[in-house]
Amino acid sequence: MAKYNYVSLFSSAGVGCFDLKKNGFECLATNELLPQRLNIQKINHKCPDPKSYIQGSIEDPEVYNSLIDLVLKKQKQNGRLDMLFATPPCQGMSVANHKKNSKDLNRNSLVVKSVEVVSELKPNVFVFENVQSFLKTFCVYKETELPIGDMISLALGEDYIIESAILNFKFHGVNSSRTRTLVIGTKRNSNLPSPCLLFPEKSEPKNLYDLIGHLPRLKSMGEISADP
Repeated sequence: MAKYNYVSLFSSAGVGCFDLKKNGFECLATNELLPQRLNIQKINHKCPDPKSYIQGSIEDPEVYNSLIDLVLKKQKQNGRLDMLFATPPCQGMSVANHKKNSKDLNRNSLVVKSVEVVSELKPNVFVFENVQSFLKTFCVYKETELPIGDMISLALGEDYIIESAILNFKFHGVNSSRTRTLVIGTKRNSNLPSPCLLFPEKSEPKNLYDLIGHLPRLKSMGEISADP
């Protein structure tokens, strides 16, 4: 059987999905706006194919079509696309941003573009990750303003079973307190497990001593350990 594979949108420096590579997944395509961040992914050899690093906004038709064409070609070779992982920018959603306007709705259109990519590529599983207020935030879909959660259900609910949860990642293996919304969809009429079974298991958060207790003890401000 061929390796499991995935596509990563808004992948930044690739840290958020690097565990997929570590667990044997093959990255068919990764998209990021800033070339500096994409260069870090290249240094870490995230993708086996140099053409898989796609720089630019997926709102740019040329970038969008390059992504779709590349992945469809690779899907034909692999016979499937296992997962699509997307973390759209959240400027229009963050609770720190209290003055939301039409510009914010336009920013949230990147979520809509992510849904369009899912609709075209039809991965077996898709995962969206974003801020706590993600699903209740409004976007524009087919010239209508509606909550992002409703938009995802409307656009993808016919083909996918969709579940969502708000999780503090510190209870799921992450070394910081970070509350996020996860949305997971699995293809209907398939042998795939229910998305509710794919959410991470709960675990006890690590304390500061667990994280840095093994490091050398320093006695004065500015001291540098001689032990690398």
